[in-house]
Amino acid sequence: MADAKIKSVPDEELQYRSQTVKANNKEIVTPIKAVDVNKLDNNISISKKVHGITEIYFGLDNNKILNHLQGKEHTLDYSLNGIDKKIRNSESEIKLCFFEYKEQTMPTNKETGFMVDQAYVNSDITPIPMLQNFVDKVSNVSIVKKKPKYSPNEQKFNKFLDYVKHAIETIEQRNNKPIMGYIPDYPYGFPELIELYVNNGINTFYYDAHGSSPITVKGTLRTLLRELSANETLEKSFVHMINPNYGRAAKDSAYIPAKDILGFGVGIDSLGEKHIQWKPPKEIAEELKKNPDNRSRLFDKNTYGYLKTSDAILIDKFYPNDSGIDIEQFKTSEKPPNKIQNSFNIEQLALESIKLKEKISKEQKILKYIESKKNVKEEDLKILKKIKIKEKK
Repeated sequence: MADAKIKSVPDEELQYRSQTVKANNKEIVTPIKAVDVNKLDNNISISKKVHGITEIYFGLDNNKILNHLQGKEHTLDYSLNGIDKKIRNSESEIKLCFFEYKEQTMPTNKETGFMVDQAYVNSDITPIPMLQNFVDKVSNVSIVKKKPKYSPNEQKFNKFLDYVKHAIETIEQRNNKPIMGYIPDYPYGFPELIELYVNNGINTFYYDAHGSSPITVKGTLRTLLRELSANETLEKSFVHMINPNYGRAAKDSAYIPAKDILGFGVGIDSLGEKHIQWKPPKEIAEELKKNPDNRSRLFDKNTYGYLKTSDAILIDKFYPNDSGIDIEQFKTSEKPPNKIQNSFNIEQLALESIKLKEKISKEQKILKYIESKKNVKEEDLKILKKIKIKEKK
């Protein structure tokens, strides 16, 4: 198996680091923000500086997989071909194609084979497919005082390890690309899972935050870093995060503290997109539309906050001059389409990631820079200072 070639330059004080990652004859430098072209508005163009990683995601149930295996359906093929045409720098972008198995059971070998084959031909680093509701698959659940109580089920976890082994073996049958190990939100199993990946020469990973911010799951990320260090592979490992959240809104403030961009300080090298969708009941959805707080959330890289406003004066004052998106898109009486908001936030997060990598490469102190961001809370700064793991010489 071909592993990713990784060279790391760490920050002296915090967990931030810059990496040169080479895979499938392509190269990226971290920290980096991945771009999901399906979340971009086709009619606008984000900054040309934004490039490096393209993230692709599909959730599949067993019916759709079986239809494709029997040649009765080809919608996935059409969608993937369409995505490739949208990628601005297709020949140089590192593509990561993620599949999620949307069933309560473990996938069969044929279903696993279908997903990893699709991931392989559409990726430069092949991610092992993720499983929906992972904890339900590997934990016993009982009700204690009307609340669910989870306890580890070793038999079910061993089945998950067998699934991972089979996925690796299937990819390895004909393989000349690195494999990306799937890290679910289940730190109980990290020692066995990381050892399995390292023993198979895997040094790129993705962690499913499952809709939490990087700061929220800081303890889990610390466990992941510690296990990578214990296996003497931390400085040669690349960690991507999928399904992150940016944080919780505060009713009394125009800004939401941006927790997602702080992920580079708690153990991740690449920030992906959130694919988990919250679908409220119809009556709640109608109320949200009428709510005056139902506005755009726009990332402000000068303060590390998400501005929530429809006030044209505030937007004029905040709007960055390096955006490829016309400010008039946001100075309307109604909330703009989600894809326009997504395009802006992906662009601005990516531009901030570029600035971070430049500062690390110039050996400028990241801590002082992060402290200058007025929407970074003191408790979050304390977390960034505590989490660093010393890399072995």
